[in-house]
Amino acid sequence: MYKLIIIDDEKIIRETIGSMIDWKSIDVELVGLCSNGMEGLDMIIDEDPDIVMTDIRMPVFSGLELIKRIRQLNKDIEFIILSGYSEFEYARTAMALNVKYYILKPCSKETIINTVKQAIEDCCSKKKPCRVIFLK
Repeated sequence: MYKLIIIDDEKIIRETIGSMIDWKSIDVELVGLCSNGMEGLDMIIDEDPDIVMTDIRMPVFSGLELIKRIRQLNKDIEFIILSGYSEFEYARTAMALNVKYYILKPCSKETIINTVKQAIEDCCSKKKPCRVIFLK
């Protein structure tokens, strides 16, 4: 099972995403919901997740700053940026930090599930042996 953390300063967003998806059906354990970059950093260090879904603009420090700090720790985590901002500079910075997934809010449940599944496949390709089973 792959571990996921959701970080977003908007309580309704993080709680809705956390509860609307049957995470176990896609082999994911939701290990935490965080409201800012510092809280997210602490939880990432404690929980060692495979995937982190984060907003860009948050209190304390941004999602991009969070990713930068985690990359400095050499943690091999797949990041999914979930943002209401489509500005190219954010996407460029995310790409420089080796982030492959950028979802614009608002988005559908299916978009989130499909993106998490792609991130799982990326995690799986890094680990041996690997098995990915998605049940409908």
